[in-house]
This record gives sequence, structure tokens and C-alpha cells, in this order.
Amino acid sequence: MSINLNILLLRNKIKLSEFCKEMNLKSYESLVAHCAQREIIPCSLDFWVSQCETKEVHTQVKEKAKTPTTKSLHNAKTKITKSKAPSKRAVPKASTSQKKK
Repeated sequence: MSINLNILLLRNKIKLSEFCKEMNLKSYESLVAHCAQREIIPCSLDFWVSQCETKEVHTQVKEKAKTPTTKSLHNAKTKITKSKAPSKRAVPKASTSQKKK
């Protein structure tokens, strides 16, 4: 007996995009193959496109924007400085709770 993927996703309270990310499914064909192995009725191509495909394009653009340029790396290196005076927190305080003998 087969179960519909949409019902399975609703029961587990997970979105199709999250399901594809967890199962490492990059295309609709890989989703259909995954569902066939597990005897699950896959969702329609239109539903997959509306849930997964457009979001993958946006995430790829964001990943490209996150890569640092050589100019930003140079600026990060020049901004690192050492403080001249030691921090007050670096010196441990002597405990005053010791009893004198």
C-alpha cells in the first residue's frame, strides 16, 4: 500500500524543500526515484517547482555573494591589533575566603 508524499509531509510537519534538503534530492527525477524505492506516491511536478526549484536558485545566488574578496580579506587582516595593556579580567582575583592559621 502506497502513501502520498503530500500526506506524509503534512503528518511529519515538514516542508517539501526541507525534505529534499535532508534527503539530498536536487531534481524532480531524483525525488521520483526516491519515492519509487520507498513505495511513496510523489508530488506533482508543478508542486515541486513551486516549493523547491525557485528557492534553490536564490540560495545559489546568496552563496556566491558570501565568498570573501581579496580586498575584504586584506582589510580584515589590517584591523586586528593587540591591546597594549592587559585586561583586568585576565588577572585572576585572590580568594579572600581562606582562613588564617
